[in-house]
Amino acid sequence: MGLGAAGRGPAGYVKADIDLDQSALEVDVGYEVVERLVVLAGLRYNDLSVDIEATGPLGTRKASQGESWLDPVIGATYTIPFADRWSFTLRGDIGRFGVGSDFAWQGLGTLRWRASERTSVLAAYRYIQMDYDTGKNASFFEYDMSLSGPALGVAFTF
Repeated sequence: MGLGAAGRGPAGYVKADIDLDQSALEVDVGYEVVERLVVLAGLRYNDLSVDIEATGPLGTRKASQGESWLDPVIGATYTIPFADRWSFTLRGDIGRFGVGSDFAWQGLGTLRWRASERTSVLAAYRYIQMDYDTGKNASFFEYDMSLSGPALGVAFTF
């Protein structure tokens, strides 16, 4: 995810640019408890970086800050097949084990159309919430964010 904003002060003398980049990588293993129900355990790595640049009559000031953390997560998926090539999968997971975030969770719904034996087209909607903080006083960092939105993708099965 990349977010950014630029703006000028009321008289136009000060200009500021802010950029926020977030990357996440997740690795899970699963076990099918009963048909279509899979329990998961895994790790979610988060990396944030913020760059700020302000320019005014006294010159340019720049600042950068970054933070990364690892969350162990547990969750489950349940797949509902319908029609010949269609299925819908619900996924939920949580992370709160004293390692990374104070609390993190996500919900994901995915509609899958199997175009061929090895290729599928996906449409999904995800909601993810993370509450992470570390440090004290001047080095205190807090990230309490909810993100949601649609996604499209292609899956290849080997």
